[in-house]
Amino acid sequence: MWNLFKIATLVALWVTNRSLIIRTLFLIILFFVTQLLFDKLLNPALEYTTSYYRAMTTIYVILQISYLLIAIWGFRKFIFPKDPEKIISAKKSFESKPDKFEKFKDIKKYPDLNPK
Repeated sequence: MWNLFKIATLVALWVTNRSLIIRTLFLIILFFVTQLLFDKLLNPALEYTTSYYRAMTTIYVILQISYLLIAIWGFRKFIFPKDPEKIISAKKSFESKPDKFEKFKDIKKYPDLNPK
């Protein structure tokens, strides 16, 4: 029973936060690719000038901090489900809403939606 609840919670987390999780994984991959790239560029055997090393280190630090800030900023939108089944059903119902809701998108057809 406990495993079923845990799996349902993980599925609900994935369904509700899919784009955020994918963006975070992309930022993690980007972080490590930047690390590998700058390890090659800042190799001491290349014997660049001090100003080159200083400029590259500054660019590296700015990039890594920006990746971190983007990830932290995205986690503000992270949703922790309390009832996994309810969240999954709400997400599915929002994605497959009836056609009569689509008609109300055009404001010119229904300018006054206030009840009388």
